[in-house]
Amino acid sequence: MVFSSFVTAVGGSAQPGDQKQMRLRKLVEDLKHVAVTGPAVGPSTGITDNEMTRAVVRQGSEIVPVLVSALDDSTWNQSVWILFCLRKLKAPEAKARILQLERELQQGARFSEEPHNLTLDVQISTYLADVDKWKANAAEQSHGSKRRR
Repeated sequence: MVFSSFVTAVGGSAQPGDQKQMRLRKLVEDLKHVAVTGPAVGPSTGITDNEMTRAVVRQGSEIVPVLVSALDDSTWNQSVWILFCLRKLKAPEAKARILQLERELQQGARFSEEPHNLTLDVQISTYLADVDKWKANAAEQSHGSKRRR
C-alpha cells in the first residue's frame, strides 16, 4: 500500500479518477481533428453525429464540465462539435459559457484567424433556443416524481 502511494506520488500510475479525467479530456481534445463536413445548409454546414461525437455523448453528464472548459481555447472545428455534443447531452449547465462564446464570436474575439462559415453560430442559436425547454422538462419531471412518492 505504501509502495503504490509512493509510485503515484512520483508520477507512476494515476488513480482511477485521474485516469477517467484524462480519458474524458482526450475525447474532447480529439474533437479538434474531426472535420466539419456535411451538406451546405445556406451559409452553414448540416452536421450529424459521428463516431467521435457518439463516444463523447456516451460519457453522459460526467463529460459536460470538460466540454465547457475546453471552450476556453478550442479551435473552431472543436467548438462546433462541443456545441453539438452539449446539445445532444441536453446540458443546461453550459448555458453561461455558451452565451460568453456567442459574445466572443460577435465581437470577433474568437476564430477570426480561422476559416469558417456559420455552422458554429447555428449550433449556438439552436442550443440557446432549446436550453430553457430542457430546464423546464427536468423541473417538471422532478416535480412529477415527487408527487408519485
